[in-house]
Amino acid sequence: MSFTLHPYQHAGIDAIRQAMRAGHRRILAVCPVGGGKTVVFSSILAATAAKGGTGLVLVHREELLDQASDKLTRWGVPHGVIKAGRKADSRWPVQVASVQSLLRRTMPPAQLVVIDEAHRTMATSYRVLLDRLPHARILGFTATPYRTDGRGLGDVFTELVEIATPSQLLELGILVPPRVFAPSAPDLAGVRTTAGDYNQKDLVLRVDTPRLIGSVAEHWGRLVRGRLAVAFAASIEHSRHLVSALQGVGARAAHLDAQTDPDVRRATLEQLARGEIEVISNVGLITEGWDLPQLGAVIVARPTQSASLWIQMCGRGARAHEGKTDYLLVDHAGNVQRHGFPDDDRLHSLETATRRLRPVPSLRTCSLCFMVVPASVATCPDCQQPLAVPQERERTPESVSGELVELQDRPQRPPSPSVQQRQLDYLRWRAEAWINGWKPGYASHRYHEKYGIWPVKMITGAWDEARALELVAEFDLIPRRVQLGRLREARMPSGEALP
Repeated sequence: MSFTLHPYQHAGIDAIRQAMRAGHRRILAVCPVGGGKTVVFSSILAATAAKGGTGLVLVHREELLDQASDKLTRWGVPHGVIKAGRKADSRWPVQVASVQSLLRRTMPPAQLVVIDEAHRTMATSYRVLLDRLPHARILGFTATPYRTDGRGLGDVFTELVEIATPSQLLELGILVPPRVFAPSAPDLAGVRTTAGDYNQKDLVLRVDTPRLIGSVAEHWGRLVRGRLAVAFAASIEHSRHLVSALQGVGARAAHLDAQTDPDVRRATLEQLARGEIEVISNVGLITEGWDLPQLGAVIVARPTQSASLWIQMCGRGARAHEGKTDYLLVDHAGNVQRHGFPDDDRLHSLETATRRLRPVPSLRTCSLCFMVVPASVATCPDCQQPLAVPQERERTPESVSGELVELQDRPQRPPSPSVQQRQLDYLRWRAEAWINGWKPGYASHRYHEKYGIWPVKMITGAWDEARALELVAEFDLIPRRVQLGRLREARMPSGEALP
């Protein structure tokens, strides 16, 4: 049984093939959480196998391995599985492998290597495996194409293909939007940064407090009760404390972490799917590769500097399901103020220099009713109270036991331009420079002026003079010397010579 691809998935596959025909051998495909990236790469591998080619899927977790294997089976692709405790079957042209297991085994032949959750490719384990496949084409898939520090993945990939944006998938009904509630942020002053995120030991001291844990339990009862939910904690002890507090207010809650027995983990997740458990609190376990469309709420109790982690956590609740129109996102960590809404369209790049992914709009809180709104809103939409400019200050976890406030009236920003649109802009500016005899840097500066970043190879590589001629005609790019000549002619008396 195969899948029916959506038009955007067909278009994404066509764009990937076009990039391959253009000579790119390391391509990064970007698709939001819930957009069906596993279906897309399974379709590509099915076509590869049908033509007699060989393929390899690299994953870093057993859940991702099972998910990829299931999709390939449904596409009718015979394949082997390489993981701990299982003997490899080399008869099949496609293999699905755990990165950790493959490091200790013989590399199977692979003309095409697919990397799931490709934002992890900077890890040493991936780099070692890719070095063992110097002639293979590499195709990475991710919803978050950047490292923890916001740098792009241009050290590994040469081309970026955007399969879909969150706004597109929301419009199609493939994803549902969050209703966001948020308390005051914990006091993180003095918390160190380690490997691009908050130091865990420092962080736990700030969030694993009775008041903050009590707030999570209290607002589960007020907001989330009746919906299946997952919670994200900062440590194992923090997660267990959250579960105890949730159970204390009547929630059927359980804890999971990477040390939980795989059979217990699987059984607990199945209990959540059946509604026998209402909340699962976890530590870094189900941020990737786990799908439960009927999930109705995400509780975030750990601050993070990583926009990637924030988007991945929130994405667990975004998948559409029958009768589901939204999901609750309860942020007890100040992450929405730090990173913006998780379904915002973001401008993606392979640029490796450290940069912000996009400006995050500042928020302000109504002093009368405590509604949180964008700073651009002058009057509270709830109580009509004029809003003063907020004062910069940190507040401690002890102050979070008050009402969580739904973030409403999100600023209506236009979707971020696609890679194709940015390529077209760059080409138009290059064509303008070319016909006027200017240096190509003119186009780069115009690009930087508009988008706030410098164009990378995937943008500039689209330039060619044949396309420039088309753009000259399409945009009526009259050379500047001709424009000036016409202007002088229009200003001179009839019959008088030009100076």
